[in-house]
Amino acid sequence: MGREHIHEAAWGESYPHPFVSCLLPLIAMLAITAVGIFGVQLWQWSLPEDTQVPVVAGLKQDDAAVLLRRAGLRVDVYPYTQSSETIPAGAVISSEPAGGRRVKEGRTVQLIVSAGSAFTVVPDVRELALVDAQARLRKAQLTIASETYVYDAKIPYDRIITLSPSPGTKLQRNSTVTLKISKGQKPKEQDASLEGNLRSTTLQVELPMDAEKAEQVRIDVIDETGRTTAYEREHNPGDTVVHTVQGIGNTVTVEVFFGEKLLLTREL
Repeated sequence: MGREHIHEAAWGESYPHPFVSCLLPLIAMLAITAVGIFGVQLWQWSLPEDTQVPVVAGLKQDDAAVLLRRAGLRVDVYPYTQSSETIPAGAVISSEPAGGRRVKEGRTVQLIVSAGSAFTVVPDVRELALVDAQARLRKAQLTIASETYVYDAKIPYDRIITLSPSPGTKLQRNSTVTLKISKGQKPKEQDASLEGNLRSTTLQVELPMDAEKAEQVRIDVIDETGRTTAYEREHNPGDTVVHTVQGIGNTVTVEVFFGEKLLLTREL
């Protein structure tokens, strides 16, 4: 074989065909594109799936939370409640994102919960004992602005004669009311000299925890007119009894009984 033929053979063995050389960049580009597409798909597969936010407005807070978690969502409750005249207290007013929107699973949904109506109705506490009237007014989210004692021929001592505003009035919560409380019957003329010696106090008595059962609590007042029972009601061990008593004369003694046991004696 001649020298020229040897060179031609070497050249043919060392370099690819020109057509193959043209295809190499295209093959490389296709490979890069394929890897990119696969990477995008892999990233998309790793993302949370879409879910729809359930409509929870009007549901109780706990029920709304269960429904949202079942949809793969997290729950956060706004730290302050809002008044609502249509949504009862403890129910959801609205959510963010709103119900019906599509979001990614794991998204946090914030709930705004109702505090109920901004208004309350003045309860009828007439002829109730003062301690019971106070409890009922607190439950209605009303505050007592003043308590005035006056004589009344029909309403027993320490019971409510009237209140203002009158029962049934619609007020904003935390509004104030005033009470007029009975001092009982006005003393007769021969006892008028004793009126200047009218003494009163508010007792707060904690009943013993070690009692075995509920017993009658009785509060007796011993004064110039004799012994009278100012309070008598059954209470459980550990209860706190609050009651206002009064007596007439220079010496007024109050005795508190729990069942047959004398718990307290106080001189007014």
